[in-house]
Amino acid sequence: MFITQVAALTALTLLYCALPASATAPTAGDNAEGYAALCPLVNLASSTYAAAPETVNNDDIVSLAAAINLTLSGEETVNEAIKEKDKEFGALPATSKLKNACSDKTWTFCQKGAVKAEELKTNNEYQQWKTLKRSKDQALAIANAVDLIKQISESAPPDNPEELSRAANVKLQQALKGGLPPDGKVVIHTSNDNRATSCGKPATGAQGTLAGQNLAYDMMCLCADERSHSETKACTTITQNGPDKSSAADVDLQADWVKYKDSCKANFHTPPITPESIRQSVATFLGTISKGQGTDNKLTNVLGKINTGGTSG
Repeated sequence: MFITQVAALTALTLLYCALPASATAPTAGDNAEGYAALCPLVNLASSTYAAAPETVNNDDIVSLAAAINLTLSGEETVNEAIKEKDKEFGALPATSKLKNACSDKTWTFCQKGAVKAEELKTNNEYQQWKTLKRSKDQALAIANAVDLIKQISESAPPDNPEELSRAANVKLQQALKGGLPPDGKVVIHTSNDNRATSCGKPATGAQGTLAGQNLAYDMMCLCADERSHSETKACTTITQNGPDKSSAADVDLQADWVKYKDSCKANFHTPPITPESIRQSVATFLGTISKGQGTDNKLTNVLGKINTGGTSG
């Protein structure tokens, strides 16, 4: 369970937070879909895990990570991996694309991904991932997440259920608010960095300095009010869930973060912390951000609605 808990939550590093451009005020509920996808992850990370004594098989999420890792090398490489998965690495043709995507040391991991990729041949989300064009920053974020999953899967988890619970809950809290300052302030707009710098500019592939660090920053990048906007409820049309503060320079949005977090719990189901519930929540989230947006629908891996070019953060 420990491996699954941590590995699934590393998918949060795939976030590319995007807010409507400041020149165009959002309509109420514009980011409601992103909020609905983010809330189950917030609810899971806000939960407390109590480890069961029995061992849980975590191989499936490692296989999925391996399959996603193959997509970084392109659709042809994925298809070749499926075709050649039963061969030894040394038996691959000299011109094989797999020679660049894998190595003798990582071939077993690549084979695991190929088996999973074949299982997902009718899965629409995975088929889209195979053909996505990604920026260097996006590819690096995915590769880092996959590498962390590999490291966790290869390490021995603690045998003691109490220690297992403690370690898992530390990771959950890190996903929720790790990286916040000691006073817990949630500031996404400073005198040095504006909101676009902190939350990202999708058109440039820039992730942003805060996006993906934790769910608190991601939620506020998605939902916080901007001083120049007349519409405050970008994430919901529910009156009581509108933010109380505008995201001006150095304004602490901690109270609004707590409000949105509590709204997630009140309005969205909180599943038990199991491998299946984590996989489902992450899959829903990935499905949401993988949809093409903006001009010509060319922007992907973006959390939040984009109507035009996605240049203002």
